[in-house]
Amino acid sequence: MRKATFYLWKLEYLKGEKLPKDADSETLKADDVLYDELFNSYIKIDDTNLDIEDINFYLKAKNAYNINIIKNCFITITVILSILCFIILTGLY
Repeated sequence: MRKATFYLWKLEYLKGEKLPKDADSETLKADDVLYDELFNSYIKIDDTNLDIEDINFYLKAKNAYNINIIKNCFITITVILSILCFIILTGLY
C-alpha cells in the first residue's frame, strides 16, 4: 500500500496533463516529462521511476477506491431513505 500511495502522489498531482478516467498503461509513455505540483519538480517517465506494472497497480488501486466510495454513498443514501420512509409511515398512523 505504501507503493500505491507513492505512485498516487506521483500521478495525482500533475499540472497540465491529467489522467483520464479511462486511462490505461499506454496513457503515460517513456520519456514523457510531467510537472509534479506536490513536490514542485518535473518527473521524467522512464523505466527507473514508473513502469507499466506500477501504472496498472495505481489504476487498480484507484478504481477500487472509487468503487468503495460509490458503494458507501449508496449505502448511506439507502439508510437515509429508509429512515425517512419509517418516519413518514409512523407519522401517518
